[in-house]
Amino acid sequence: MIIGCPNKNDLRSLVPMIKSLFNSTNSFDKLIIIDGGSTDGSLEYIQYLSKIEPRIELIEANTPTPLDACNLLFSIANRNKEDLLLTQTDVIFPACFNRDWLQ
Repeated sequence: MIIGCPNKNDLRSLVPMIKSLFNSTNSFDKLIIIDGGSTDGSLEYIQYLSKIEPRIELIEANTPTPLDACNLLFSIANRNKEDLLLTQTDVIFPACFNRDWLQ
């Protein structure tokens, strides 16, 4: 499962979203985060995480709007039933994130 997330200057929401994914009862293959030029420390946070966690991939793209970042994510993802797009403010509860729900 590939999970995609746009981000721009929202470190406060990004941290709980990422923690919720890692605390989920099911695994994911890759988390792609597209950062649209953050200046609030979230870019550095994602850079750090991508170095210590191989499932996190950072794409730095100067996307003008979150919609542009989402369109870029859709073009990258495999577009199969198991791909999921989240925003940086989404939080996944441990019991609700499973492959059966996505099918």
